Amino acid sequence: MNLRKFAKTIPGARATYRAVMRATRMVRHVACGPNQGERYDLETAEVLKRVLGPDSVCIDLGAHRGDILKMMVEFAPDGRHHAIEALPDLADKLATQFPDVLVHSCAVANETGEHVFNYVADNPGFSGLRRRSYPRDDYDIHTIQVPVRRLDDLIPTDTMVRLIKADIEGGEYDAFLGGQRTIARCKPLIVFEFDQGGAGSYGISPAMMDALLCGAFRLKISTMRRWLDGAPPLNAKEFAESFQNETDFYFLAYPESTV
Repeated sequence: MNLRKFAKTIPGARATYRAVMRATRMVRHVACGPNQGERYDLETAEVLKRVLGPDSVCIDLGAHRGDILKMMVEFAPDGRHHAIEALPDLADKLATQFPDVLVHSCAVANETGEHVFNYVADNPGFSGLRRRSYPRDDYDIHTIQVPVRRLDDLIPTDTMVRLIKADIEGGEYDAFLGGQRTIARCKPLIVFEFDQGGAGSYGISPAMMDALLCGAFRLKISTMRRWLDGAPPLNAKEFAESFQNETDFYFLAYPESTV
């Protein structure tokens, strides 16, 4: 019997188990996150270098300060890229830094309108449409109003998208729903964040993400490292285990033709 099942047999232990696991995840994120994040950035660069041509088009969902966007422009200098950033100040800076990129100052979801956005002032990378689990309990969080758009309404129907990077603190699933026509039409590679702290805040399970990406869009899911090494994709069980055990929180969805 594993610890989770054992905890269910003891009154009050289940809540304690969840609290301990949450604390463990936060410590692991703080202790290992930066190194793992740097590894993901390097792997993302490898993926971009391998699949982009000079005029490939990319979409950066959650462009933040433009680290990945800069790689997209470097590896596909003639592509008409799209950057989506909900924080107005960061979006303005991106527009200045990348004058040839179409910068959309909005959040993305499966709806349109105005929405409350949680701005984490002392760590903007954790900002999002919903509050997620944070490594600390004392973050300075403000709520602001931002426009929300569907990806399908932002990307012209005659634009062929080669790659999407999605890192929007748990909102990736809803963003993909709002981009169904674009993703189904273009079959892009999708580098996406998917972890319990973010996706869990939206109630998104590995089974739901698998059903959308693999079922509806007919893509394969793997880690970037596995794909770069030519290893087989993750099956649904392996993907769920990776999510539950938090061995990875960045994944790659890709059409079979790019294997």
